[in-house]
Amino acid sequence: MRGLSPARLRAASAVGVVGIALSMLMLGAEPASAAVSGVSSTTTAEVQAGTTSTLAGLSVSVGSSEVTVVNVSTSIGALTVDTGTGVSISYGYSATGAEVAFSGTGAQVNAALAALALTTSASSKGSHATISITARAADAGTYVYSSETGHYYQYVAASGIAWSDAKAAAKAASYRGQQGYLATAHSAGVNNLITSKIPGATNVWLGGQGVPGTGAYGRLWVWADGPNPGEVFSRCTSGATSVPCDFVDNSSFYYNWSTGEPNNYGSAGEAYLVTNWSTADGKWNDLPNSASGISGYVIEYGDQVTGSSGWTGIYSDSSSVLLGGTPGAPTSVSATPGEGQATVTFAAPFSNSNSAIDAYRVTSNPGGVQTECSSPCTLTGLTPAQEYTFSVEAHNIYGWSAASSTASAIPGVRPGTPAGVPTLLIVGADPSASVSASGYPAPTYSVTA
Repeated sequence: MRGLSPARLRAASAVGVVGIALSMLMLGAEPASAAVSGVSSTTTAEVQAGTTSTLAGLSVSVGSSEVTVVNVSTSIGALTVDTGTGVSISYGYSATGAEVAFSGTGAQVNAALAALALTTSASSKGSHATISITARAADAGTYVYSSETGHYYQYVAASGIAWSDAKAAAKAASYRGQQGYLATAHSAGVNNLITSKIPGATNVWLGGQGVPGTGAYGRLWVWADGPNPGEVFSRCTSGATSVPCDFVDNSSFYYNWSTGEPNNYGSAGEAYLVTNWSTADGKWNDLPNSASGISGYVIEYGDQVTGSSGWTGIYSDSSSVLLGGTPGAPTSVSATPGEGQATVTFAAPFSNSNSAIDAYRVTSNPGGVQTECSSPCTLTGLTPAQEYTFSVEAHNIYGWSAASSTASAIPGVRPGTPAGVPTLLIVGADPSASVSASGYPAPTYSVTA
């Protein structure tokens, strides 16, 4: 479908413009005149893990009225789009997830990006989340982006098409400077995208092909085209017809065959990969080159440059966000008693959540007295002969850590003057005497003649 030029859009009535824009958003066919010139990922350097935080700095360089498609992803946690900004969620994504996709005018898209929020769990403290953004002008047809591969995927309806014809048609297609090829599914993420994010992709050809193997492998399944043509994704001991694959030495491969498949069924055999056979469950089946029930095929674009400039009009950027939080508890806590005091020593936590520690405090019990100090920390005014326990906490910009394990000590006191010392001892008489003195630990005595 040919898009209206900006001049014609401006000349249309206000009602007409709104109607055209809404219908184009629904159909995925947008004016080719939209000119994205760049994107910026978030400038937020750090957020607190276990909270929801708005990410600053995300933006698309595009005219305020130009319709744009944006994908944003996070390696940790989930993103949330505010649809109140007027954007439409794209491709079956939800408004919250590890990846979100939405479209709207430049003004709507940038308003949504300004309000985009990241939610993480407390357990992610100390990690870094990678925030990636990709944007392009909306155009005719449905092209679904994968942040995992950096590729685009397109379903082409072609009822009853043979696999070989679909392969040739895919290679003849191109999108924004990239040559097409029958889609490859190297991971569960890509397979799920083909299953759930591409409208109409049921009973469709993918780029897998069964070929004769060598040695212990009677049959191999390989990706026919793409960045790594001939890449193996399943190995079978037998290459005979009507024999299910036994998947020998396949631990490092990704595949999602239906139960009992591939079985190379029938006298002619089956050597071509179809997905979502009869239902959109992401399961694979093998079929002959021509098979009734085929609805079309999926093209993948990426890493196959036909020109010298790579992608045309597609811009991406990414940045790292520290997921900070309170530090871990201090370690190696010990306590040494002194006269009416104790000295507590400790070491830094194993983790400071990548946020600098700016204080420590020691809590003594009984009494619950808290003292901010560094190691070694001497606590005075303690009651002699009273057992105390000591714990230590660390502090950073997010607050105090949990308390460390405890250490104990019993402060002492020097003895008083011994009582009961005789003033005179007579030579030849019994020299024994009973004396006593207070103090902790219990005092010992020495006699000087």
